[in-house]
Amino acid sequence: MLAVRAELGRGSPNTIAPVLAAWWAERHPTEEPLPPVPALVEVLVKEIWAAAYRAAEDQFVAERAQPADRLDQVRAELVAERRARASLAAALVEARATMTRHHEPVKPEAGGLPGRSRTDAERSRTLSKRTDGGPAGRPP
Repeated sequence: MLAVRAELGRGSPNTIAPVLAAWWAERHPTEEPLPPVPALVEVLVKEIWAAAYRAAEDQFVAERAQPADRLDQVRAELVAERRARASLAAALVEARATMTRHHEPVKPEAGGLPGRSRTDAERSRTLSKRTDGGPAGRPP
């Protein structure tokens, strides 16, 4: 009512209220009450409602249990993976210890690359001097 008065810019609430009530009654006629529902229909509707409610509740309980089951499964997988990783780490430590006991570490030769003989290094220097007149990769 105050919004109508503000829109009009004038008018008493005592004048506007009955006009607004009449306008509302025209727009929204009063519905006639429905006839009473037969007893058999009422019983059937209640049974249908109860069955639908039980089905929805059963579905909810089942869906709610799924994430918990999945969580337990993921936790078990995580524990198994951690055990496997620990086993692999222990095997790696054992393999390194075995290698250290049975093999001497490889030491690079002076002036050469690891694993290359001195003869190969000398050949490489000689070849680079022949092709460009200086050490390999550098202009003379």
